[in-house]
Amino acid sequence: MTGVFESPIGFAKEQSPHIDHSEPILSKPKQPQQQQQQQDQTQQQQTQQQQQSSKESHIDTKQPPKQSHNIDSKQSPKESHIDIPQIGTPEISSFVPVTKLSNGRLLPLIGFGVASLSVNHKEIPVIVNTLLQYASSESEGGGGIAMIDAVIDEKRDIESNGGRVLFSGNIRKNEENEEMLEASMAKTAISLVGRAITFFGKEFMSLHGDKGLLRNAANKDQSGYDPKYDYENRLEIHLLIGLSDTELGKEKTTATLKDIFSELDELVPPFPNNLDADDTQHETERPVLSQIDRHVDLRIHVLLRSPRCQDQSDLIIPCTKYTSPANYEKLEKWTESYNVVEKLYDKKLISGIGFDGVYVEDVREFIQKCRIKPQIYRGDVYQALEGYGRRMGVGNHISDGKELQQVLQDHNVTFLSSNVAGHVLENKHLRPHAYGLLQHLGSVLYHAHREYNEQNGVDSIISTNLKGGEYYTVPRLILAYLVKRKVGVLPHAYKAEHLADDAPESVSSLASFLSERRLAEIGMALKAMISEKDLPEDHGLGMEGEHDAAAVFHNEVGQEVYLFRILDDIGSEKEVAIPPERGGIVEHGHSAVIVANPGDKFAVYRADGKRIDNFLTLNTVPGGAEDFILQL
Repeated sequence: MTGVFESPIGFAKEQSPHIDHSEPILSKPKQPQQQQQQQDQTQQQQTQQQQQSSKESHIDTKQPPKQSHNIDSKQSPKESHIDIPQIGTPEISSFVPVTKLSNGRLLPLIGFGVASLSVNHKEIPVIVNTLLQYASSESEGGGGIAMIDAVIDEKRDIESNGGRVLFSGNIRKNEENEEMLEASMAKTAISLVGRAITFFGKEFMSLHGDKGLLRNAANKDQSGYDPKYDYENRLEIHLLIGLSDTELGKEKTTATLKDIFSELDELVPPFPNNLDADDTQHETERPVLSQIDRHVDLRIHVLLRSPRCQDQSDLIIPCTKYTSPANYEKLEKWTESYNVVEKLYDKKLISGIGFDGVYVEDVREFIQKCRIKPQIYRGDVYQALEGYGRRMGVGNHISDGKELQQVLQDHNVTFLSSNVAGHVLENKHLRPHAYGLLQHLGSVLYHAHREYNEQNGVDSIISTNLKGGEYYTVPRLILAYLVKRKVGVLPHAYKAEHLADDAPESVSSLASFLSERRLAEIGMALKAMISEKDLPEDHGLGMEGEHDAAAVFHNEVGQEVYLFRILDDIGSEKEVAIPPERGGIVEHGHSAVIVANPGDKFAVYRADGKRIDNFLTLNTVPGGAEDFILQL
């Protein structure tokens, strides 16, 4: 049946309490950096800076509420409101959006992966240098925040096994030599990242004419837990590193992390000779750091990948699901590795602990018994779209992704989605209509965003893509969609020039402009991109103009439902069936997005011809969206 897709609006109702956008990460907007000249020229520069700051100031307004109705044939409709910014006057900001981890540390919602098998190592230094230039260009003092993902990203084609979601990366790449090769490549990537950061720090100090200070004098709190961290003048870089299956166990994990610390010698304190020594002894034995401070602070987060536990059929399964001597041994090594990481966290040598693509059963079990709970979960975009979307299951079924999301939310663990655009766009040739909708929306939103800025006197540059076309690329659209829904993203940075399109300020600016109606349309396309069915050719989505709204119908009736528009016909009301390809027939457990005008009315009928409740009115503002949950 065409025109009907499961949970198309993705993250419509999920609001993470861990995101803090109330204050920008930087205290001042970007000011032009020029050489100091004579007094009259300096005054002229200050005047220009004040004018520029006024133009780039935040617009404090509200976005249309995303509404929800429960439609029960036996009860009157119920509705709830969520207060989010208004699309009529969106918040235009180039600051990097951040989230707050459970340990109180800020983490960017946008980072870049550099350790993929498809990223040329020769490109890594240039990529890192370009990323740090972007991150430090929003303040006079060159401070800011950035995130680099140095975890090897395996190809994770989703496979189904009895309703379970599995990652073929863990199934197919099960030879130890391949794991060892990946570990070696990850170590090389980390080494190149470290050298690039050091080089950037030296160039930064040379540009600012500062010879630097002793690190321990400039930043006594190596842990970075000081809430008064100087983001105006210091650059905080979060580096994600991973431990693979071959690196598990106390001795192997200790050796691996010791090698990594040696590769980052000028950026982190030395690795302790005795992990079991108490903090006092550790501090006494550790020599005073005498490296020159480059006003750059590196924060390491260690992510553990689960071991390859198998059942009697040699199928990869959660380690806690099937107890066997071999699985027990692997689980013990995993526990030993986690204990090593906990000790490094205790000594404030690393800033966070996390999991990389771990089964929900193992996550739940491990969180219950570990001493320090993980702060980060690095997963796939499929998990993000499935788990953080609302009403993803059919009937009483709860998907693995949704279950994982619930566990992470219960324990305040932040989700980061790796290789976001790459995994979605793998199907662009198989889903031409969904991909075409995303391309069309990229053009429509580009011109709408530019027109809004011109009409409101906002002096903000709407950057184009690498080819100079006047449209937003599909990758930027996907990233902005997820960031708007408070999901961290880690796109792969294949080349430095690609960062211009995926730069945090570019993605954040588009995310701030997206309305709930546009989010519903993008969500519909993304669900089709990762599903087995493309959008119909005449889907009716993506029309120009930002004044329409979206009516989103979720069918929980237990059978097909049919949607009708209610039109005025010379003093009476006439019911007109919505074509199936436009979402007029909705299967049980699925959803449909209908673009309409605020105030439009709809009727919903069951397959037996009985109408569900009274007429439904789209009560939202232009650019808004409203959920109608259809129930018996």
